[in-house]
This record gives sequence, structure tokens and C-alpha cells, in this order.
Amino acid sequence: MSFEEKRAWIYAVVAVGVPLAYFATVLGRVQAVGVTEVAYVRPMLIAIGVVAALGLTLADYENFWIANALYLAFVLDALTSSVTKIVAYRRGL
Repeated sequence: MSFEEKRAWIYAVVAVGVPLAYFATVLGRVQAVGVTEVAYVRPMLIAIGVVAALGLTLADYENFWIANALYLAFVLDALTSSVTKIVAYRRGL
């Protein structure tokens, strides 16, 4: 199997696996709290970060850019989570 074919298989597995993990996580929370109150931001940002890092890896970018893409995903996760919580506290939710 060629290197390009291996990359295509990895991409296909991740393209199916990451959304399945995301939806399993979010839909599992929907049953407990309802659609309007489900916390979906963190799992979505993690999924986006994983896909971005994989895309950079498959495009043969240097490890520096891959690591920084993952770090950016976690920073965006922390920022949006904090802002969401602050807004919820201010509105008395």
C-alpha cells in the first residue's frame, strides 16, 4: 500500500470517527439536559482542532504548525467556554 493511500485511509477514518465521537458526546448530553442547554462548544472545538491538526499532518506541514493548531484549538475552547459562562452568570442562568 502506498504512502498516499495510507494517508487517504487515515483521513477517511478520522472523517468518520471524529464526527461520530462528537455527536455521541453531544447527543448523550441532550438526553440529560435537553437541546437548548446542551454544552456543545467544547466538544466541537476539540473536534475541529483534531481535524485541523490531521489536515496539517496530511499536508506535510512541520510539527511546529501542527502543535500550534492544537494549542489554538484549546485556547479557543477555553476562551469560548469562559465567555459563555460569564454571560450565563451575568444573565442569571
